[in-house]
Amino acid sequence: MRDEFFESKHKHESSDDNVICPYCKHEYQPEAEDYSEDAREEECSECGKKYHVWQVFSVDHHAKPDCELNGEQHQWDIVSKRHPNYQSCGVCDKWRKTPATTPVSAGDKHG
Repeated sequence: MRDEFFESKHKHESSDDNVICPYCKHEYQPEAEDYSEDAREEECSECGKKYHVWQVFSVDHHAKPDCELNGEQHQWDIVSKRHPNYQSCGVCDKWRKTPATTPVSAGDKHG
């Protein structure tokens, strides 16, 4: 009977980058064409022991707002005093270079 405090000598290994042998901890980067969520048997090139390998795929969904997609005007504001040449929209965080202002000539001033 298995003792409830018994810990397996060779535990399940996982990594985001490499396959790790659960026996000797040798790592290798599998080829992309070898990726599969189905378990397959592999043999470690270092210690020669066999183990099961499979990949788990995940998907990250990203969404960001865009004022223009909704026919709305951006709400531009200067990014910071240190970067007065750039503005960002407070709604969708789009950035742009601050438009050059045309100086008003003396004849155009209303007084």
